[in-house]
Amino acid sequence: IPMKRLFAILTALLLLLTAGCGAKEQPQTQVINPIRQVESSDDFSSIVDMHAPAGAENCSYAIISDSIAQIHFTYDGTEYTMRGSYEHYLESDDVSGVYGPFDEEQSTTIPLDYYSDHYAVLLRYTTDGGALATWSFGSFRGSLYTPTLPESHEFEAFVTQVLVGFLDNWHREPTSE
Repeated sequence: IPMKRLFAILTALLLLLTAGCGAKEQPQTQVINPIRQVESSDDFSSIVDMHAPAGAENCSYAIISDSIAQIHFTYDGTEYTMRGSYEHYLESDDVSGVYGPFDEEQSTTIPLDYYSDHYAVLLRYTTDGGALATWSFGSFRGSLYTPTLPESHEFEAFVTQVLVGFLDNWHREPTSE
């Protein structure tokens, strides 16, 4: 066999062998998206009684991992994400999904008095210009996040407004369980 022909045959065999090795089907792992879009806050009423604040625009609603209600909305030109759930649905106390980095020197706790109930709301500011408020009412855990912070006093006032509106319409934990 001439050398060129032998070389061509060996090259073809080598290509067939490597193609055959690569043809094995790899098992595929399906990743399930834990966020399910829903039409309104009525769709997560079995998890939590939570609604967008008065004056909110462009609202979208979702359920995360079948345990956390989420409302994304715009208020006065600023985007916000509000989340809430009850501790027995959660693996941790944090429902926000926001992990910083935070400017800890700016973190502050503000009091929220609602009739005879007294709550504390933690305000944290990210180093990239966002803000996060977290709170708990009994076994309820909630958060309000904006990636673009309005002036800090405006954020504090808005958080208080949202929480008073939330408490005015809150019916405690759903009884459908």
